[in-house]
Amino acid sequence: MIAVLRQGISVITTLNVQHLEGLGEAVHRLTGTHVRETLPDSILELADDVIFIDVTPEVLRERLRDGKIYPRANGSTRRSRTSFGPRTWPRCANSPCAS
Repeated sequence: MIAVLRQGISVITTLNVQHLEGLGEAVHRLTGTHVRETLPDSILELADDVIFIDVTPEVLRERLRDGKIYPRANGSTRRSRTSFGPRTWPRCANSPCAS
């Protein structure tokens, strides 16, 4: 991506915040999941604009059930119970991820 930016080509992408290196411990504490695919937080410094988009836990679980986030074969049911389950979100409500 950096090589593309250096060529003057605009890049539009999405990033799940759980994949930022600096949030690894918080993600593990909140979800019990270690995210292995991370990017350095400094990647955000390359952005001209950052737009944070969030949905309610219910909408997220519905999108998971419908296979709109992870294909069903990749364990969306398991993920919806662990990373995005009702027990995870109450912990998140009183943590830095809620602000």
